[in-house]
Amino acid sequence: FHFLVFLLFPVLIFSQVTLTQNTSNTVQPSSSVSCYHPSGAYTNSNSFARLFDLPTLGYSSFQVTRVSFGVQNFVLGPATSFPVTVAIYSSTSGSTPSGLALLGQQDVILTSSDQLQIVNVDLTVPVTANSIGMLITVSSVLSTGSVFVIGANASGQTAPCYLFAATCGFNSYANLTNTGFPYSHYIINVTGNPILGTETFILEKNTVVYPNPVKYSFAVHTVATVEKVEVYSVQGQLIKSFALQAQYEVNDLAKGMYLLRIKTNEGILNKSL
Repeated sequence: FHFLVFLLFPVLIFSQVTLTQNTSNTVQPSSSVSCYHPSGAYTNSNSFARLFDLPTLGYSSFQVTRVSFGVQNFVLGPATSFPVTVAIYSSTSGSTPSGLALLGQQDVILTSSDQLQIVNVDLTVPVTANSIGMLITVSSVLSTGSVFVIGANASGQTAPCYLFAATCGFNSYANLTNTGFPYSHYIINVTGNPILGTETFILEKNTVVYPNPVKYSFAVHTVATVEKVEVYSVQGQLIKSFALQAQYEVNDLAKGMYLLRIKTNEGILNKSL
């Protein structure tokens, strides 16, 4: 494994990371929820979303450079093109979408070959969220004969996903788990540059992960109380989770780069193994 050492400044900017709330990014057929026209022939306007709580992640802000999402169904229909819009909003809450303000958006043109795939949208202009919550949406408007259903699966998620579809009675971003669809987990990920705040910087400065490089196990020395240590793949998938231990065994992991998230009573740290 490789451990990256970051230079410490009053504001600490990490190399790019991908945030995901899905335990799997594989699109499963017939697993998504979308608002259809009563005829069932095409979709109405839909906005699919995920909300990221930046302070809980240990970030004071996050600069978005890419949004990725799954596609379950796509039919162009009679339209010459059917754009899907990805957007980034600030939210005054990290637990439920509220007080939303649009920070930036970009259209993407899909094709039938995108079905059951992950689509990556690299933003022409990066967007920075300095708020408590960061809402990422993937939206389409009604176009007679056209179909767009976001990709999803039932493999598990670490936070809820949301649907806004006024025609079907979802007049605000509704938590799917609370509306009868607990097993539909929209695949929406965000990649960018996290920035640590002052308190997290102090905690970072007083936390050491060793040895460097890691071979079989590692230890965490910190002034705070460690509550949980999690190891993620570079794609953002949770690989291992530990309670407080003297040594954290990782000898069963394949050689490569991993992300380490250390949850303490004073905040959350993100490092690389």
